[in-house]
Amino acid sequence: MPEHALRTPRFDRVTKNHRSKVLIAGCAVAGVATLGACSPGDVSPGARAVNIASQYIGTPYVYGGAAPGGFDCSGLTQYVYAQLGRGLPRSAEAQYEAAQKIPQSWAQKGDLIFFGSPGSVYHVGIYEGNGVIEHAPRPGTSVEYIRIWTGDYMVGRV
Repeated sequence: MPEHALRTPRFDRVTKNHRSKVLIAGCAVAGVATLGACSPGDVSPGARAVNIASQYIGTPYVYGGAAPGGFDCSGLTQYVYAQLGRGLPRSAEAQYEAAQKIPQSWAQKGDLIFFGSPGSVYHVGIYEGNGVIEHAPRPGTSVEYIRIWTGDYMVGRV
């Protein structure tokens, strides 16, 4: 079992209804619900990443999974960003190494939130905003929204 599967807590989940309320004011761009203005040029890549990821809430965790049939944490982030034409390596650690590092206070929707430390990153999720990430937590669970449970995390931009 991967290390992050044991260390990601199971509390303070954010419901799918939270997402529905956010999207009420949105529109569709290329079949994907988006936030803000209804022009593809007006929607940030980060907001598009968040909206693509939200389509997979409830998808089962599958160790090594990187497709809509099942995801692990880095498989979800890799798949979402591939839909936007941006390649990411396969593991959370490799994604951390590939991302532009930014301060926590600069985090924006769609940024990657990494847990662990450089050289031993064990988990990654997509920042939703307001202290919430979308992630694939561990075996026996599904892709979900959850509040960031610690102040000890790193932020990367793709």
